[in-house]
Amino acid sequence: MAEIRKHYSSERVRPAFDVVPIARASLRRVFDSWGLNELSDDAENVLSELLTNAITFVLGQGEAAAWVSYSFMIRDGRVEVRVWDPYPDALPEPREPDFVSQSGRGLFIVDALADDWSVQRYDTGKTVWASWPVFPKAPRTPAGAPADSQPPGELPIPAVGAGPPP
Repeated sequence: MAEIRKHYSSERVRPAFDVVPIARASLRRVFDSWGLNELSDDAENVLSELLTNAITFVLGQGEAAAWVSYSFMIRDGRVEVRVWDPYPDALPEPREPDFVSQSGRGLFIVDALADDWSVQRYDTGKTVWASWPVFPKAPRTPAGAPADSQPPGELPIPAVGAGPPP
C-alpha cells in the first residue's frame, strides 16, 4: 500500500514490469492532488524510464525477490520523482541514444524531460531522481471581483503594447 502524506508519497514494489503502469497512475493521482497537473506528463514518462531501468537491472541480477521503490515529494520549491534499487555500485550511465534499438534511450529521455536529475548512493542501494521547479499558481480572483481585477497588493499588468505602469 502506498504511503501518502502531504507532499510525499512512496511505494515499495516487486521488480516486475506490470508495476510501471500502476506507478504511472499513482503519480498522476498524487500530482493531481498536489495541483501539479502541468508536470504530470513529463514526470510520468521520467518515472517510467527510471522504474523500468531499475526493474530491468534487478531482474538481470536474478533478484526476483528483491524490491524497488518509487517516491514523489515536494521540497525546497521542487517536485522530485525518485526510484530506489538495492545496487549501490551499479550506476546508470548515459550514452548516446541509438534510435533504432529497443533500449538505451532512458536517460536521454530523462535528461530531456526533467529540469535536473542525478544519482545518490547509499550502503543499501541507490536512488536515481529527477526534479522540476514548482511554480506558484496564478493568484485567484477574489469572489465577486471582475475577472480582470488584480488581487490586493498586486501591481497592474499592462496590456501588450501599453507603456509602463503609471
